[in-house]
Amino acid sequence: MAMDTLGEQVDIHGGGTDLIFPHHENEIAQSESLTGKRPFVHYWVHTGMLTLPSGEKMAHSGRFVTVSSVLASGVPGPALRMYLLGQHYRSPLTFSEEQIAASGVRWRRWADTDATLTRLITWAEDKLGADAPAAEPGERERALGEQVRAAREAFVAAMDDELNTSPALAAIDELVHRANDYAHGLGDTPPTSATLAALREAQRVLRELSDVLGIALVDVADTTALPAATSELDRSRPHPSRAGRNVSRRHQGHAARRHLDRTRLARESR
Repeated sequence: MAMDTLGEQVDIHGGGTDLIFPHHENEIAQSESLTGKRPFVHYWVHTGMLTLPSGEKMAHSGRFVTVSSVLASGVPGPALRMYLLGQHYRSPLTFSEEQIAASGVRWRRWADTDATLTRLITWAEDKLGADAPAAEPGERERALGEQVRAAREAFVAAMDDELNTSPALAAIDELVHRANDYAHGLGDTPPTSATLAALREAQRVLRELSDVLGIALVDVADTTALPAATSELDRSRPHPSRAGRNVSRRHQGHAARRHLDRTRLARESR
């Protein structure tokens, strides 16, 4: 079946760690004996088991928690994805409603930050014009720029470390924290073109990195409203929300491919 769909050699093959032996080793032996081509699979990606709090493997216990049931309980889809990415894919994961709820709070912080940045960008554009000429950044703008670059570098380093998503999420947390600090610090100061540039860059990188992980900053199951802003500064200003988010998706495929190209996944079945 795999050969019929993917050919005689496969780039990436996934499965649980419990399938390394004998299933995947047999798959290698059978396929390579048939075709004479080696390797059958270039990269193996084996995930840890999802277990119940009792320690039983969910796949073997006869008890299951489905994605649809979690979403039906009110957990936003992006928050569930964040929970599942919360540790390295090789590590076992114990199902925890408390940790899923914490991931919901964490995701909401990201979504609120993106919404706040959107409103502040709109506010600055209304004051300056969307095509305001560039200006020399001030001390706060330079500091934010350095923090944004550092967060992006930390994210890339984590993903290059065999798709280590836990510190990658932490890098985005740091970016969100710094962007919120900058937004709170604006106070009643009129925006400058440097302010606008700093806000745009923070949002661009936030969206780029969350896109790589497939974590949407708006819950597609609830399109009636954008997330509420958390900043008192933001609530004190009557900025209209942008009608269109203009999120660029072109980074996602390129970035994900770069991470896969540069990451050598261990061939566990050898």
